Amino acid sequence: MQKASKKLPQVLQLKDYWLVTPSVQRSMLIVCLALGPGIFSSLFFFGFGMLSNIILAIFFGLLIELVLHHFRGHSVKDFPFEGSGAVMAIIFALSLPASIPWWILLFGIFFAIAIGKYAYGGTGNNVFNPAMVGVVALLLSFPTEMNQWQLDLDGLAGATPFDHLQTSLRLSQMISEMDNAAVFGLLGASGHEWINLAFLMGGLVLIHQKVIRWQIPLGVLTGILITASLFHTIDSDVYTGAFFNLFGGATMLCAFFVSTDPVTSPVTAKGRFIYGCLIGLVIYGIRTWGNYPEGVAFAVLMMNATVPLLDFFTRPKAPV
Repeated sequence: MQKASKKLPQVLQLKDYWLVTPSVQRSMLIVCLALGPGIFSSLFFFGFGMLSNIILAIFFGLLIELVLHHFRGHSVKDFPFEGSGAVMAIIFALSLPASIPWWILLFGIFFAIAIGKYAYGGTGNNVFNPAMVGVVALLLSFPTEMNQWQLDLDGLAGATPFDHLQTSLRLSQMISEMDNAAVFGLLGASGHEWINLAFLMGGLVLIHQKVIRWQIPLGVLTGILITASLFHTIDSDVYTGAFFNLFGGATMLCAFFVSTDPVTSPVTAKGRFIYGCLIGLVIYGIRTWGNYPEGVAFAVLMMNATVPLLDFFTRPKAPV
């Protein structure tokens, strides 16, 4: 009877901890569930190749982490299954075309984990977002394969709306002269607008559940909104509007799921908002003037490098 009474408070503490102070495992589970609407919408528009990419990325990622964990002198039994690796693999897979060959995916996930994560000491020590490290490695190594997005909508097959726009503008064709039905949807880029709306819904769930803070998503969306609106006002025949950029490409995936990585983002509230704004600004710049139609991965990695500086200049002043 005495032993049972001693165990009862432990059970209550565990239950209270699960409900009141979410563990890392619970947070990662919420993130996976919040990704659900975006995953399903991606499957609808890009095909079930996206699902196979997610499964392969999780499998290869877990296997690579186990091997690297072993080579670092740790027992496989001590491997921390906290779920962050699975979330990273899913985000990485969502950033790849559905038709990407499996061996290219394997190369990218290996680069993401080995170079982006374990080269800095493993979980919690990395400076750069591992998923985006893997994506950039593939963009630089396999640019043709990484641009084969088979979104077949009104003749816009095999190219993203941003790629279609860049190609047309370089041929001196104005936006008003383009095939609007193929590029523009109700809110943003055709097809991509529904995927972005799905990720927006999931992102709002993360904020409501306090898994992420609101400053970074607001900063990313504000940076894109202000910049796109400004240039669209200057010349609407050359620069697309705010909604096209907010609901096109991987904007919402970046704002709520990529840039909010707690390890590689600022710790101060002001720093987080500035960080998000800069990411949005760089994304728009790469989309508009860069050689890549989507700039999320490059923007996030560039701003990861500024995090120590942002934390330094935005840290609260100690009371005198």
